[in-house]
Amino acid sequence: MSLVGQLTKIVVDAGIPLWLATAVEELILEDGRVVGVRAKRNGLAVVVRGERGVLLSVGGFERNPEMRLKFSADTQPSDGTWTMANMGNTGEVLSAAIAGGQDRLHG
Repeated sequence: MSLVGQLTKIVVDAGIPLWLATAVEELILEDGRVVGVRAKRNGLAVVVRGERGVLLSVGGFERNPEMRLKFSADTQPSDGTWTMANMGNTGEVLSAAIAGGQDRLHG
């Protein structure tokens, strides 16, 4: 079973709500740490805060030409025009995390 499949099973078995098609609009930072997100779900603005941590499962940036050229031009000189990646892999949340200093792990 894939990693995503295993994590999904754990979440479902624990009764944790799994929100799909929820767009993160902003990371909430406190003292340099991500403590929550502002998002849009079913057309409504929502704020979700983590009590013990925030896991960003955001996909990649295969559909973002600027990020592809910036981060992978040496190994994959492509703007992503012909990618088969998920349409949602546009990198906005990754960009927000990097801008907020979250490009490293916090213990």
